[in-house]
Amino acid sequence: MVEKGESKNKKDYLDVYGENATADLKLKLEEYWKRRKIDSLREWEIQHLILWIMAKITSPRWIFVKNGPLVSNVVVISIDCFTMNFYQSHHKSLPVLNQIFKTMPLNEEKKSEANKSIPFEIKNSLYDSSSALAALLRCNQKLLKSSMAQLYPNEQHNKKKEPSMVAKKRRKLEGSKDVSQSAGHDSSSGDSKEEVEFYLCTKQELLVNKFPLPDDKELEGYITLPEKRNDEGISPRLFGIDCEMVRTEGDEAPAPGEKGRLDLARVSVVNEDHKTVYDKFVKPARRILDYCTKWSGITPELLEGEGVLTLKEVQRDLCDMLTSHDVLVGHSLENDLHALRIVHTKVLDTSILYPHPRGPPRKQSLKFISEKFLGRQIQKETEEGQKEMGHDSTEDAIAALELAQLKIKNGPTFGIQSPNTTGLFQILLCHRRSCAMFGSHKSVKQFAKPDSVNAIACSNDSETFRKLSSYCAKFDVCIANCSSILKNATEAKIKELDNGIRRVYQKCPRNTLLIVLSGQGPSEELLRLNKERAQKRNRWTLKEENELKWKEVSARKGVAFFTVKTEAAS
Repeated sequence: MVEKGESKNKKDYLDVYGENATADLKLKLEEYWKRRKIDSLREWEIQHLILWIMAKITSPRWIFVKNGPLVSNVVVISIDCFTMNFYQSHHKSLPVLNQIFKTMPLNEEKKSEANKSIPFEIKNSLYDSSSALAALLRCNQKLLKSSMAQLYPNEQHNKKKEPSMVAKKRRKLEGSKDVSQSAGHDSSSGDSKEEVEFYLCTKQELLVNKFPLPDDKELEGYITLPEKRNDEGISPRLFGIDCEMVRTEGDEAPAPGEKGRLDLARVSVVNEDHKTVYDKFVKPARRILDYCTKWSGITPELLEGEGVLTLKEVQRDLCDMLTSHDVLVGHSLENDLHALRIVHTKVLDTSILYPHPRGPPRKQSLKFISEKFLGRQIQKETEEGQKEMGHDSTEDAIAALELAQLKIKNGPTFGIQSPNTTGLFQILLCHRRSCAMFGSHKSVKQFAKPDSVNAIACSNDSETFRKLSSYCAKFDVCIANCSSILKNATEAKIKELDNGIRRVYQKCPRNTLLIVLSGQGPSEELLRLNKERAQKRNRWTLKEENELKWKEVSARKGVAFFTVKTEAAS
């Protein structure tokens, strides 16, 4: 007997099941929902079904596909604003859909029967136009591990692996530790030289993040810290540093449409014990256009008082205090070094040590990672949402230094948020399944990566149905998103939706698993009501509030339909 996945030749399966054999769905929702104490499905459970059919992972507990190996294609149609409430109100206007899926409209009187029938409820997304598709197309790690285990049964995929670059650095670091320990080096007293150097920005990172570099001949007025004797094996000194800037006259524009340039107005330096060793205000040589007090905390009075220095005086002081062997620590430190007009390549940058989950050029804010990893808030805001007299550069310098020390203490993978999701199309590609995505240019660009799926952009939902019906037999998995057909639903639009589903169904090959489900919820009306509530404030009544809550609850109740086509394509 041919087991699922042993052969991709459809004839092999027909020899076993018979030429006229078809697959069939058997729902097990009542038992499944009772055990999980819920009454609806999630998108990941629909992913589970698709991956069970196409990637041979463990079977879902809420549904069984009889003669599952016969299912040759999967077609999914996601329809925005298609809620359970909408279907209950307009099911009579969808005769084709009802006939295809043999539906039973849901109501309270037949709730127990409805749990065993189609359609059934799934959770909807309300306001984020991409979250519904994201939930459907990005698989969690549990499903990923299960699919990879089928591909590579001898590999230990349950073990969390480090990124290759991090693993390589870790091996290098561990080798350095072994050497230092064998030489009798005591690494318990602070961070060893090898540990610190392991985390320094690489040349590539310095270049990509636009740090001032020694070989940049266009830098004018920049200095380097002096060379001073550093005994071999002595741990380098770490100094946290942060600067505040104001906008001054100049030809350089830091952003399109903005005048002037950013110049140094305050510099703070803290040592490894988090003690402030230098904190000075700086008077720019150019005329100040904007003190940027909201962010910098700098006011005209602060730059007119005693002890205010010039940039050259600050450079002189820092050269007396620091050496070329010392490590400077900061957040987006390239901005501070440019403001100081200092070239220094021994740096620890917390925006690099704690990378953004979505990768460069995005960077996490110092405020965010301080709260997440240090457990304290910096750059606090008032009740009105305004920052309290801007940033405190000493506070920011200490936070950056502590974050760097925490990273060194806990290892290379600390603070690196591994993606919790992997694309559904990528997993299917690994299993040699051809995929296509249909939808608006925006959705296709966001979710259809060219290395794993055929992207078929459509100008409207009518074109989506037309192209899907033309290509549904040519790909193993087709996923389409209809984003506008029900936004302003009329009888004509509902009929167009019904006819579109009919057209796709007719073109699907025999034993195609067809899934129609809700996409994004009806957000426009909810946004309008929320805006109205904000405008009315005290005049917003309890009746209006209850109506809004009811609409939000209704909007979150999505709907899903499943069937396997038993006849040949027409």
